Amino acid sequence: MAVSEAQPLLPPRHVQQTPLPKIKLAVVFAVKLLIPVGGSQTSPYINQRLERILGGSANVGYYSGLVSSINSITHTLAMYPLAHLSDRIGRRPVVLLGSVGIALCTLAFGFVDSLWGIIAIRSLSGFFSGTTGAIHAIVGELTDETNQSTAFPLYDIVAAVGFAVGPLIGGTFANPVTEHPDWTWITRLGLRDLFATYPYLLPNMITSALAFFTVALAWGILDETLPSHKGVHQRNASPEETTTVSEDEDPKVDVALNAWQMFAIPVIRSISVATFLLGFLGSGFNVGVVLMSYAKVSHGGLGLSPQQIGIAMFIMGSLSIFLKLSLTWILRPSPHSHQTVSQKLNSLFAQTMAAWPFTFFGFIILGWIASANVTGARTGLIWIVLSVVLFLSRIGCMPFTLIMLLVKENSPSPTSLGALNGLTELVQSVSAVISPALIGSLFAFSNNHDVLGGYFWVVFYVACSIFAAVIAARIEKQHVEAEATTAHVEA
Repeated sequence: MAVSEAQPLLPPRHVQQTPLPKIKLAVVFAVKLLIPVGGSQTSPYINQRLERILGGSANVGYYSGLVSSINSITHTLAMYPLAHLSDRIGRRPVVLLGSVGIALCTLAFGFVDSLWGIIAIRSLSGFFSGTTGAIHAIVGELTDETNQSTAFPLYDIVAAVGFAVGPLIGGTFANPVTEHPDWTWITRLGLRDLFATYPYLLPNMITSALAFFTVALAWGILDETLPSHKGVHQRNASPEETTTVSEDEDPKVDVALNAWQMFAIPVIRSISVATFLLGFLGSGFNVGVVLMSYAKVSHGGLGLSPQQIGIAMFIMGSLSIFLKLSLTWILRPSPHSHQTVSQKLNSLFAQTMAAWPFTFFGFIILGWIASANVTGARTGLIWIVLSVVLFLSRIGCMPFTLIMLLVKENSPSPTSLGALNGLTELVQSVSAVISPALIGSLFAFSNNHDVLGGYFWVVFYVACSIFAAVIAARIEKQHVEAEATTAHVEA
């Protein structure tokens, strides 16, 4: 059997997993949690609030979209500059600045009573939430190859938790005087008049209090992790939290690169393109599956009820959490495997990205089953195939976690890690803005004009999926070639 030049001749010795700095990671997770909680806690009441301000519901949909868009736009625009700034002045000040900004903006949002005030506050909130690249970098710098496969999947799940907790806070505590007249503590504390005047203040106060508490934790516990700034705020670390560098290791040159310099590196270009396509496919699927599920069978859909769609989304969310947790087991170092964690990572990224063509092709099968009107298909076969499609889509979304590990693995220098995280977050966010609008338009165009039997939108996304799988395979190939070159030089 042929042996690759990059493959070790002897099985690797067992690598002891470095204990995770649990307390520091918990604080980082809490900081990350602020972003989805702060952004989504407005969703249950924003339309009602705008209706009060506008004096009617005629234009609520338009302005609601404007408020949401402006937040996403400023968030996207801030990602790379803040990440790059963290490479220069340190992760800690940037993350603390963003968290304080979220806390203040959230509190202010409870008091504003004008449309332009809401737009201004949401713009600032979006800007301060653009610290995700710096937060990613902290997780990468607190972990190493032996334990990152545990830390990053858990970190990725935090966002899903935040998008569940945020709306729960907003929906429960909005307009408490009217919605919860039995809450006597409001009267006892003398807050009834305040909450009657500002009916949406309470959920913002709660979110802001959580944010300030998290800032206090981060200030007291979180040390600087940027390699060139370590020691400025460093406390006495316990042996479990100290990562030693082997004498055999060849640290990367500590030079901060800008976006154009990073794009000049082939593997960085491939990762950036793969990240764009991943965001494009993931956000497109999330919109496409709802569109097809709700549309009538005569219009190329499945004709499911909102309740049935809710069940499908619950299935999808549950599968996602399960699969992301499974990464902690799949990527762990194993003394019985010839593959390093890095090799596993690149291979798994290519394999999971290859799930997307089959995922989107599943829409065609679903459409055929629905239009065939086979006895029992609507209650049985459709749900079986739909569950398979949802499962494949969640496999295809596993790279959202893996891409963070790839970024850490391929960062050209330690001080460029924040900028590279910000860069990949930026291209992913841009694709997530483009794809939902595009797939909706293509869905309508395909069905209204019967293009390719109404499945032109599916064929387009299958083609994009194949291209994404090719790019992912190229990243794996580039990694193998790099290892072979290194082995040849060392020989």
